[in-house]
Amino acid sequence: MISPKTFISLTCPECRGEMRLHPGALAIGRLIGCEHCSAELYLSYYGEAVNEPALWRLESYADEEQAGG
Repeated sequence: MISPKTFISLTCPECRGEMRLHPGALAIGRLIGCEHCSAELYLSYYGEAVNEPALWRLESYADEEQAGG
């Protein structure tokens, strides 16, 4: 069981503000508004390499629009 005092800190890619999320709130693609700058963000979960553990990250829709996605 996940402790209610356990949180994961993620950084907003827009303002670099730290956001604390409970592990039970983590879901791939979940929309989250930054509590600091109100940017629309979504959660992603991936690893940089096969031999490294995957990590939760906040992604910005602005980055996706600039890339043409």
